[in-house]
Amino acid sequence: MLVLIIAGFFSYLIISQLEKKNSESGMDQYMYLAFVLAPALIILLINLALAFFDAPKIVHSLLLALYFVVPLLMSRYFLEYSWKRSGLYGSIVILSIIVSTFILQVTIELLEYYS
Repeated sequence: MLVLIIAGFFSYLIISQLEKKNSESGMDQYMYLAFVLAPALIILLINLALAFFDAPKIVHSLLLALYFVVPLLMSRYFLEYSWKRSGLYGSIVILSIIVSTFILQVTIELLEYYS
């Protein structure tokens, strides 16, 4: 959950700066939140179903692509942005998830090392 908060914050900062340059912005604060929470909820539900059927771990890892696909499709079909811009927003979300996961993992490792 902490990863989602950090990633949502990073995504909000970057996408809001990009949206300031666009005069016809259709995004509000809730859309930034939906870009991170919608894929997380989908991944959670699919992971629960896969755990019930005892699927291999690689299938669970492949679901991380939804952090790119869901914002891509949301910005393309809900906000009617171009594919290029939608791909940029999807890339921002997945990169913010990767960076926030890395930051949290390094912080946990350092806390374990020094305690």
